[in-house]
Amino acid sequence: MATKEQLRTTLIQEHGHTEETLVDMNKHDLENTLALEEKIDIDDDVDMDVLDNVEVDIEEPPTTNDIGKPSIRSPEWNQYVLEQFEDHELVDNLYPNVDGLRRIVEVLIGEVVISRTTILQVPEPSNEGRATATVEVMLVDEFGNQKIFCGSADCYPGNTKKYSEHTVAMAETRAEARALRRALRLKNPAAEELDGKLEAKDNDISLEEKIQEVQLNGLDVMAKRCNVSIKAVMESFYTDEKITSKTVKGLTRGDGVVLINYVSGHQGNKDGVPEDFQGYEDWR
Repeated sequence: MATKEQLRTTLIQEHGHTEETLVDMNKHDLENTLALEEKIDIDDDVDMDVLDNVEVDIEEPPTTNDIGKPSIRSPEWNQYVLEQFEDHELVDNLYPNVDGLRRIVEVLIGEVVISRTTILQVPEPSNEGRATATVEVMLVDEFGNQKIFCGSADCYPGNTKKYSEHTVAMAETRAEARALRRALRLKNPAAEELDGKLEAKDNDISLEEKIQEVQLNGLDVMAKRCNVSIKAVMESFYTDEKITSKTVKGLTRGDGVVLINYVSGHQGNKDGVPEDFQGYEDWR
């Protein structure tokens, strides 16, 4: 059985892949990619001839990134991705839905040419009605490079509220969301992944704990959209004892909720932002 390094070497030397396109793939991804290259039928449900119908213009990679677009490896990448979503594609301004993920993946990463679902577990009394699925998506980027990303997820009445009668479909949707998030390297969980979990999190985790990175990222995205000075808001709210700190390091989860609720209230009414709070600036 070939090792990961042997698989990479074969894909690079015999099929024209580059080290950059393979760096994020685990052994399973590499095996699937090689199977696709060699036209091996890895699943009876997948029509591999679809690859022959993909028309891609091969171009030389640019020497620099698009203006204003950070490198996918940079610390700013996660925030940049969040900023590409429309308001209706985000829940609580932090959690993208799967429809938004599908759109942004094709904008930033590449066209989805194959999406394959494997149902690993179906609901039964013995497994608490749990369904488990794995989704693999293949993307083709603007240079013709193929990339495969995988995601797995489960769903049962204990971790979903809205879709407890549709656990197989929800497991598949969650798995697809995770695969797309891996393609985007997005840290924020999808809204579908959190259904039925947010209430439990609020009960289990104290609002006095340190503010989450995902809260900071979401707050920054909204502040840019609304042209709000978070520094000014924090100083004012701290003076009025609405939050416990006027420095980012001292903020709690509860402070984050207060600030996010305030700024999100101005997303549909940017003109309503008080003059003292206007003017986005780097605050982190």
